[in-house]
Amino acid sequence: MVLWGGVLFIASCTSPAIVEDYVAVDPDGWNREEPAIIQFEVEEMNNPVNMGIYIRNNAMFPFRNLYLFTELKAPNGLIARDTVNCILANNRGEWLGEGMGSLKTSLHKYQLKASLPEKGVYELKIYQGMRVEELKGVEDVGLLIERIPNNSK
Repeated sequence: MVLWGGVLFIASCTSPAIVEDYVAVDPDGWNREEPAIIQFEVEEMNNPVNMGIYIRNNAMFPFRNLYLFTELKAPNGLIARDTVNCILANNRGEWLGEGMGSLKTSLHKYQLKASLPEKGVYELKIYQGMRVEELKGVEDVGLLIERIPNNSK
């Protein structure tokens, strides 16, 4: 099952968040061959952005960290691949992130001062990169794209 997010538009406004979207993961287990897919549209390309990946996990997640493989496809078809290591629990096994009970949401750095050099629709595919076929305990995967404040360029 391929998991799709909606197409989001990057538009001009005063909020630093210009894209924030989540995609649900199969509750029976996130298959390593099935990416979570989030599409977003870039309408202005003037400034670099910071990008982060949200992970919403529950107590069924069996590891301390989560490796992700990403493919960001630009409107011209070029694909940038990356690996992201998301630390979800500390050394004592306590979940990191925010939330109540066993459901926690954490934000992980993906690309800082990134350039989205073309107008049009981008597609981010996120694969779980663990050594299990069906990964339990991940409920949602998300994308955050924020404007960089002018004083931190």
